[in-house]
Amino acid sequence: MTTTLDRRNKAPRIRLPRDGSAAELGADALACRSCGNRVEHPHPARTEALPVWPRVSPAFDAMGGGARVAMEVALTRCEKCDARRDRARALVLVHGLGSIPGTGEIEVERVDAALAGLDVLGIEGDDTARFTRSPSDVRSLVEAMAPCGASCSWSLHLGTGGDPRTASATRWGAVPADLARDTADAFQVFWRYSMETETPCAPPELDGAPRACLLCGVGTLRVKPSDAVKAWGSPVRVVPGELGGQPRPEPVFGYVCPTDRRVVAEVGAVGHPAVERAILAHLGWSLNGRTYVEPLGQAWVALRGAEPNALPWQHLRRGRIEARLARTVGAHKPGKVLGGRVDLTEVEAAVLRLCREYGVARLRFDRMQAEQMVGNLTREGVRVREFVFSAAGASKLARGLFVALRDRAVELPDDDELRSEAQTVRMIETGPGLVKMSNPAGTHDDVLTAVGMVVADLTEQPDLSGGGVSDPSRVSIAARARASGVGPVGQRLLSPAYALGGSRGTLAAIAQAQRGQTPAQRAHGIGLPVEGTANDPNRR
Repeated sequence: MTTTLDRRNKAPRIRLPRDGSAAELGADALACRSCGNRVEHPHPARTEALPVWPRVSPAFDAMGGGARVAMEVALTRCEKCDARRDRARALVLVHGLGSIPGTGEIEVERVDAALAGLDVLGIEGDDTARFTRSPSDVRSLVEAMAPCGASCSWSLHLGTGGDPRTASATRWGAVPADLARDTADAFQVFWRYSMETETPCAPPELDGAPRACLLCGVGTLRVKPSDAVKAWGSPVRVVPGELGGQPRPEPVFGYVCPTDRRVVAEVGAVGHPAVERAILAHLGWSLNGRTYVEPLGQAWVALRGAEPNALPWQHLRRGRIEARLARTVGAHKPGKVLGGRVDLTEVEAAVLRLCREYGVARLRFDRMQAEQMVGNLTREGVRVREFVFSAAGASKLARGLFVALRDRAVELPDDDELRSEAQTVRMIETGPGLVKMSNPAGTHDDVLTAVGMVVADLTEQPDLSGGGVSDPSRVSIAARARASGVGPVGQRLLSPAYALGGSRGTLAAIAQAQRGQTPAQRAHGIGLPVEGTANDPNRR
């Protein structure tokens, strides 16, 4: 049996075009400008005269043309090529690729050329949907396949010695065999890239360079391995003494993450102003154009011998910095309600910063007051997906969040606002088999609703990782910490027994549970019950 997921991850079948003999054009026939196939009784709306600068050839000489004179050749589009162009125009509109005035038709041409490259290999129609789900997907497709698709067009064939009085007997039949093979090779490279999954990637190795962002200290970026070098950019030269550290004459060469690199580009240099602006942007504060006199914090490279951070700016004492900013005249934290209204431009900027900083693959949104913001974020390359708050959608959100909390399948951050909402929100029945979250008058449920949208989104995604069993008692806590991160932060990826317990009592519970198992169970770690965790049969 082949599942939808199998079909999605299976490479499409490539069918190279067959050599098509040239067919004479009749009185009422024209050649398709893209695939070159003969079209009987072409539609007038699809027909246009294109200027062609041909090479010296007897065919053009016989028509009165020459090598230095552009000939106007009437061409049309076949049904399939016209439908492909309509799809290209729809993709440009949906993903906001032609947002700059005057570039709409240019983007349509580029996307159509990329789809034509797939069409040459027999990949057409709905088979192309997997490659055009997001703006970044379309851009990757255009970068890989547009040159190939443009090179295979019939109009280009006419400029390289083709006879304008003929057409190809089959679609793409005039494409040379070597060009078809080059197109197939380009698609294979693109296919391998599209199947890559985003993984944490450290900076490229450089002699003596720190293996983290010089400013925020984050040790990895979640990108595709093929994009790791591009994501980290070029190495830069900094002087740690100018970034909050002890005065040292020797410079340091290393890398800066994309978020901080944009800040450096705005400031113009890597120095104290760039560190201050990057810290303010990370914390979500604004000084309304002023500059903080005293350093807010140190760049990571200024800390001698520090290990890479698991999260950006994790080495800062955030509470102290925010307390200082709260006492600063003119300091303002975007997102707070001013005059009873929320500035959506500040919300949009914060969302875009978080998406880039944490490598958000998909952003869920509620349509209420978000349509313009979603359009702007889409043009910035953020993949968005609406959560429809219908009766079924609200019921799905409420049930999913309730089950996740009941089964202790989700860990919530220690946030006062989230805790308050979770204690006041109630689940009420709205119809047969339908429920929703309801908050008392004077309270809110926005944060909890956002958590519910994340839970609903994650439960829709299949687990693509391989299954397996392990014995947690055979792996030390130190080894797990080293494997998942550095220091106490590394324990965020430990099993619930370690992450929640992390004590001798937990290890004693594991040992006691093992004594009641058979040798085979102890060897394979099957059904190992740990008190207080999700596999504890006596947990309430």
